[in-house]
Formats: sequence, structure tokens, C-alpha cells
Amino acid sequence: MKILKVNRVPNKQLLLVLSILLVLCPSPISQSVSGLPPAGDSTELNREVDEIWRYTDLWANSEQINDLVVADILPAVPGDEIITVSSDYWVSLITGNGYSWHSEQIYRDGFMLSAIAVGNFYPAHPGDEIVVVGWNATVTMLYFDSAQNRWHVENIYEDWNYLHDVAVGDIDPDIPGDEIVTVGDSFRVSYIYYDQSSSDWESEIIWTDKDYLGVVTVGEIEDESNGAEILVSGGSYDITLLSGTSGNWYAKHIYHDSTFINELEIAELDGNENTAEILSMGFSKNLIMLTKNSTGNWDPELVWFDKGNVNDLVAGDFSDSNAGLELIAIGGTGKIVMLSPQGSSWQNETLYSISHYPFKLVMGDFDLFHSGMEFAMLESIGRLSALYAEYYDFSLFSPLETMTVFSGERFQLDLMVISNSGFSELVYLSVENIIDSSSSRSKLDYVTCTRAGSEVRTNYADHIEIDFDDTALVPTNFTAVTVTILESAPEGEVELIFVGATEDISHYTNITLKIVEPPQHLSAFDFNGVNLVLEPRISYLVADYSMNLLANLQGKLNELQNGVAATVSFSLENAPLGVAILQNYRQAVLNDDLSKYLITIRADTNVPEGEYHLIIKTQAVISESGQQEILILDRARVLQLIVEVLGSPDFLLKLIPQNEVTLTQGDNYRWTVSLISLAGFSENVMITSEKSNNALKFIFSATVLNPYQTITLELNTTDNLATDKYYLILTANSNDRYRYELISFKIEAKTPTFKMDVEPKAVTIEAGKPANLKVTFEPQDGFYGNVDLGLFHDDAGFTEWREFAQTVLVNELKTVDVVIDNLTRPGLYNFTFKADFNQTYSTSSHFSITVTAPTGSNNGSEGEDDGDEESTISLNLALCSIIGVILLIIIVAVSIIIFKRSKQGRLEKSKAPGPEKRPRGRGAEKRRVERGPVKPRKPARARAGIDRPLEQAFESEVDKKDRSASKDEDYFKLGSDVFKPGGKHEYEELNDRKIASKKKD
Repeated sequence: MKILKVNRVPNKQLLLVLSILLVLCPSPISQSVSGLPPAGDSTELNREVDEIWRYTDLWANSEQINDLVVADILPAVPGDEIITVSSDYWVSLITGNGYSWHSEQIYRDGFMLSAIAVGNFYPAHPGDEIVVVGWNATVTMLYFDSAQNRWHVENIYEDWNYLHDVAVGDIDPDIPGDEIVTVGDSFRVSYIYYDQSSSDWESEIIWTDKDYLGVVTVGEIEDESNGAEILVSGGSYDITLLSGTSGNWYAKHIYHDSTFINELEIAELDGNENTAEILSMGFSKNLIMLTKNSTGNWDPELVWFDKGNVNDLVAGDFSDSNAGLELIAIGGTGKIVMLSPQGSSWQNETLYSISHYPFKLVMGDFDLFHSGMEFAMLESIGRLSALYAEYYDFSLFSPLETMTVFSGERFQLDLMVISNSGFSELVYLSVENIIDSSSSRSKLDYVTCTRAGSEVRTNYADHIEIDFDDTALVPTNFTAVTVTILESAPEGEVELIFVGATEDISHYTNITLKIVEPPQHLSAFDFNGVNLVLEPRISYLVADYSMNLLANLQGKLNELQNGVAATVSFSLENAPLGVAILQNYRQAVLNDDLSKYLITIRADTNVPEGEYHLIIKTQAVISESGQQEILILDRARVLQLIVEVLGSPDFLLKLIPQNEVTLTQGDNYRWTVSLISLAGFSENVMITSEKSNNALKFIFSATVLNPYQTITLELNTTDNLATDKYYLILTANSNDRYRYELISFKIEAKTPTFKMDVEPKAVTIEAGKPANLKVTFEPQDGFYGNVDLGLFHDDAGFTEWREFAQTVLVNELKTVDVVIDNLTRPGLYNFTFKADFNQTYSTSSHFSITVTAPTGSNNGSEGEDDGDEESTISLNLALCSIIGVILLIIIVAVSIIIFKRSKQGRLEKSKAPGPEKRPRGRGAEKRRVERGPVKPRKPARARAGIDRPLEQAFESEVDKKDRSASKDEDYFKLGSDVFKPGGKHEYEELNDRKIASKKKD
């Protein structure tokens, strides 16, 4: 079957240009399929092509799917979404892009859900809202609340019995937004609308049937009515037409069938714009078209009879060879049939057949990588499938349809060839014409028509230059087109028309350039605009892992002055479900040396293996004083992403530490770089780097890395390195597989400080004498300020200021003399000087003082001690005296005992028989008795001799001492030296006993 596709030319001006092209160009130019969403509309030229219908499974549910709709529920997501309700109480959202499909359960009811509809009930809310009904007899509304990032659920109406169907339409134009109609086992038709005056939902019973109602639809049937009409049918097999407004409803039975009616549709089929046709289908296996005649009655016409039930249909202009719309119907035989009027009869053609009968069919644009509309079907086995028409053809795709550019700017954009139905021929690219919408000159002056395959460089009024990197492409490949806007280019809109052509097929796509003069704030800069360059253009990504993509934004937006600033954001489009840009990606800023961003992209585990084409968009918003928006610059490029499963060898680059670090001027720092091997990756990778400033000095321990090694990266900074944020981008490359990591660090200025030192570090003084110290201050890095100097005793743990405290102005090398003169007790003392500046910076220096006892002197006035020393000496004197007395008593007692024993022995010996001896003289015996007990003379004998009297011995020692000292001190010192202890008291005691002995004799 051949279908002639004709798309309308957008405006008369473009039609004139295309007519000229058709006359001038020697090769046939035609077009059939537009570029991929979200590109601009590609105008299509007349061409006859072969049509191929494609069938694919989208999603399978464990329970029966009862109803579905296709609508743009999420405006932020390209294309339409599919929403289903099922017997297992779930509302599910199904999204995809032709490569993969993902289901998300967004709401669960307590009962089976039977029907779903979509409408705009809240005009202030972006996007459409969803209403669902079921066996809970409740109408539930859902919409995605982007502010709270969740689905909003609200019950807006309750009936008293099961609800079978729901329809949405603008029934009353006086009420903003759409209204809702429900039918069910309550036999009644309920009309529900949102009252903005009361900010609440209102409901009204507008009609009650004699049996249950199972089907309802809303549409504009009669032009003379104000708003849409309502069609209902149910167990009575009647079709009833309801029209009117709140409180004034009119009901009319227009058709009676022999059995239950499955579906009702409203379509414009016969070309009569005054009245639409009604299509009825059901268990009668008939597809009936009802047309209103001149008398106001409705005439039935059999359109199609099937062997099974006719379950659903859609109407649309599927064939340009017919006037009006065509029908695509499904039924119990599993056939998808196209019905088209041919004169007075209807022709039918089977497009596709499936094994399980489909019972619901809707149309929408939910496949981003298919141009044109797709059909979504529900099958009896709980499966959601798609059917769409393809042509052996290609489409030309560009990721942006409009761009704001500066005069004097150079940028790049991408053109891509998309294959349909296995198209694989070589496509030649050119730019056919450049239309100046602001010029009054003839459009013919701007048209250059060339044969396919020739490289084209076309000037727009001598102000625009266009160069192709490659002018011949195969499908799924893309090329970069460099566009240069000369500084002489005037402000205005320019439409570029890029053409892709084979020998018999041509397509073109339009890109509108809005040329503006650079703002005055930018005129002082060498501004080259914003040119987005992706590195690499082909990237490998392992499912369940992340990778960094390098995006180079050329331009110096961060250097704008006079309160002008620029913010940059990135977005991802046309990506398969599960592939997304992480929201917390790290990025560099735009500057002269390095204007590259790292965009982190992640693929979930459910992303199938394959090749994808993603669109990376960036938006630079330039504003003044942080508030007033000057302009927005949009750029976009195509990224070819190859997703692999974990079984494919790959590697990831690992950096430790990964977070941003803060360093001080002159600091050195090290990072560790290693590889993470995936699926046995064992190849060597080359490590290269790109730094944001040539003043940075990095040292790599090696430039070749494998998964079994780590390398270090050392940064050496200088004292005069400017304070700023710096970056180093690491690149690991192995056989054209690239991985990137960003090293980010801040350099802070050295904090002005000071040095402090104390000399000497150790000093020895006598008790009570002063210790002289010098504390030196030296400012560092321009320090200037008053410093509090305090003295701490180490034993106190630096918790209290001592008696010394002083404020010192440190502005140059300065020395402070410190005298410590209150140390009177001998011992070792450890001290610390602490200098503090505004409690923000402090330093300390330690020293020690050794205190000795005072040295004795010749005159009595020199040796005076303080009270503590006097008490200590008195105590020592007392102890020595007591010990001396005890020792003397022991010595005397021992001497007496020895003397008595010796005398008794001699007496006994004299009494013993033996030879007579002459008795000794009396004087000699007397001398032995006198000398016997005088034991203490032995120590004195060493000094004075045995024959010298004790008094003379002590006198001789005393004579040797300093006569200036007091007699008591001399005796104390002698006593302690000679007797250890003893002293004066022992001497007096012995002297008294000697005198007494002499008197007795």
C-alpha cells in the first residue's frame, strides 16, 4: 500500500521560497518524516513512500489492564506518557523512548479501577490532571506536584454504586477548564466541575436511565449548541444524547442497538462541519455510524462488520489520498483494520493481527525516537503494546529549533540522520537557503541551490558563514556544523534550512537564529559566546555505575562586571529510562584557562544494553545585579551513549580524597589515583591532565596505570599563588574509553601571624635574686597588631595568668625585657610565655628557672633568711640535738658496761692463786678510771690530737671560722659538720661532765 504524505507549509513566505527551490533545483526535493522531538518541525515536501506497520510490546501487568490514556502529564518530560488502571487497584505511569519502557505505580485504590480520563481541570496548574473511577464509586483526581516532587491525590466526588466509565470535556464554556461526567450502576449521569469562586468541587445529577450505564463520551457534535455534548449508553442498549448547561439539561434517544454497546466515538467523517458523526460499536459485531439528517434525526450506516466484537477505534487523517478522516478499529478477532470511505462505501484493510484480541486503542506521541503518532493498545492478557507506521526513509534531526546568538559569535550545532524501517543509505548535507525575516530584499538573493553531496558555504547578507565537519552521513551518525555570526551582522531573526538528500529523497529541518547585540557589559571582553563541546562524543557507560562527561563551555561569562553574572545549568533529553544526570554534579566555572564542566551521568541496572543518542542541553542565564535577566543562551549537542552490562570489561577512575580541599599558599598536597576494574578489566590506561592555571605545579608518580597499581599526584603551591578556586581534570584513556575526574581545591591566603621566642631557655638563680629574660617578637606575612603576653606556670596547666601580663605592639622585630624576681624557694620551675592576638591566633614558648639556696656570708646581716628558712633550720637543729643526745646516752651506757666488766674481770683475776705481783700505784689506777667513760674524745682526737684537751680541740676549730658570724651559728655549723648531728648542745653536756669529774678528783 502506498500513502501520499503531504504536510502543510507553515506560512506563505516559506511556501514561496520552496516553490522557487522546486523550480531552480535540478534534483527532486521531497520530505516525509520530521526530526525527533524536541527538535523544530521539519517542513515536508510531497513524496510517495512505502508504509510499514511496526508492532512492539511495551509493558505486561500481572492483572488485567482495564483502561488507558495517552497525554502529556509531565511537561518536564519530552513526549506523552501512558497511564493505565487495572484490576489490581493500581494507577500506573508508563514512559519510554523507543529503546526501553518503564512502569511506575503512582496510586493504589482499595477497589478495582475501571476507567481513566485526562483533562485540564485546574487551568493554573501546568499540564493535565487525571481522573479515575471504579468499584469504590469515587472519582479520584491525580496530578504531579513538581514543587513537592510527589503525586497529589484528591477524592472529588462519590456516587452510591459502582462507576463504569468517565469522560472529560469543555461542556460549559463559561466554566474555566474541563468538566467531568461519570456513569455506572447508579443508573445516573453525574456532572462534576470545579467552582473557582468557592475553590471547591460541585456536582449535579443531570439524567437518570432505566438501567445501568456503562459507556460515556464527550465531544462537540452540533455546532449550534454552546459547548460539548454527552453521549451515554448502557444496559438499555440505547444511545442518549445530553446537552445543555447546569440546571438545564436536554436528553434525546438517538439509536437503539440489539445488544450492549462497548464504545462510543465522535468524529468528523463526511466533511460536514456543522455536525459530527457518532460511531457505535459493541457486541452486535457491527460498527455503526450515525449521521444527523435534515429533519434532526440520526441515520445509521453500517461501516464494518467483524466476526468478533468491535471493541474500540480511533479517527484521524491517516491517509492523505482520502478527503476527511480514516478509522482504525480493533476487535475480538485480533485484527487492526483501517477503514476509509470510498465513494458511497467503506474500504477496509488489515494493518496487523495479534493472537490476543485488543479491546482498547488510543493514539499519541509517546515514542521519542519515532516520528509521527503511535497507537497504544490493551490486550486481553494484561499486555500493553504499540503499533505505528514507518516508512523506508530517514529524518534529519537537530536538538534545538531556536537559538539566541551574538553578532561576532562562533558556535557549533549538531545534525543527525535518523533511520526509519531499516533505512541505511548515505545522506548528503547542505544548507539550501538562509532567509532574513527582517530584510526587504528579495528572498531570491539568499537562496543557493546545489546538487547533493557538494560542500556548501553560504553567506547570509555576507554576515553568516556555515561549515560542515562532514557532509555525508549514514543513519544514526551526526556531524557538527560550525556557524559564524560576523560582527557586522544586524539584529534580527534568521532561519537556517539544512537539507539532507539522497538520489530520490530529501528532507530539511529549520533552525531559527535570534541575533542580538552583546550587552554593553560584555563589550569590554573578548567574548566568543557559549559554545558547548562534549568530550568525548561517543561514551561508554556500564549499567548501575556512573561516569563523568566532559562539557566544554567556551566563553568568559564569569568575568562579567558591573553586577552582571551568569549561571549555567545542564539537562538531559531523549535518554532511556534509568539514564539521568545526577543533580549533585560538580562543575568548574567559566574562565580563560579552563571552562570545562564534569557532568555525572548514571545508568540504573534496568537500562538495557544498546546504543543511545542523548541530547545534552545547557542554558546560560545572564542577569544584572542578581535580579534583572538580560538574556538566556541555549545550546545543545548530541551524545552517542553506548550502555553495556556489567559483563563487559570496563574501568572507573577513583580519586582519594574526592571532595574539595582547602589549602594555604605554599602548601603541598597529595592525591591517590587508582582504577576500579569491572568484569576483569586488566588493560593499561594513560593518565593525562588539564589544569585551570599554568601557575599550578603537579607531579605524577606515573602516567600509566592499571587496576593493580595506584599513583600519586602531588601539588606544590607557591607563597604568591593567587587566592582562588582551581581545578585539575584527570583523563584516563584506554582504547578510546575515557573516564574523567575533577580535582577541585581552594587556595587561601596565608594568615598574617607572628613568631615569639624567649632567651635563655634555662637560667639558674639564688633564692630571692631576679631572673632576667628576653622575649622576642617577629611579625610574619605583614602582621600588625597588639599582642597580649602572659606568663603561665606549667604545673597550673596554663589555666591562670600569673603576676606578669603585658600588651605588646608587634609591627616589627621587637624584644621585651622580662624580670622574674619573686622566686625565694629553692627548686626547678617550668614556665611558659603565651602570646595571644584577639583570641584568633596564639603561640607560646617554654623556659625553666632553677633556684638554689642562698650562699652564706661573713657578717651577720648577710645571712638572714626568710621565715620559712628559719623554721626549717630550727627544725633541723632540734632533730639533730635529739638524735645526738640519744647517741650520747647509748655510747655512755655501753662504755659503763664495758668498764664494769673489765674491772670485775681484773678483780677476779687478782683473787685467783698465782705468783705474787706488786700492786700498781694509786695514781695510775685513778687515771684509767677517769679516761674510761670519755668516749666522745675519739672524734675530737682526729682534729686536736689525743693529748689535747677537748676544750682546746673545739677552740681550734672555732678559730678557723669567720669571726663575723654569730657564736650560735658557728656552733650549729660545727656541730653539724663534726657530729652529724650533735652540735652545741652535745658539746656543752660533755663539757659540764668533764668539769664535774675534775672537781670530784
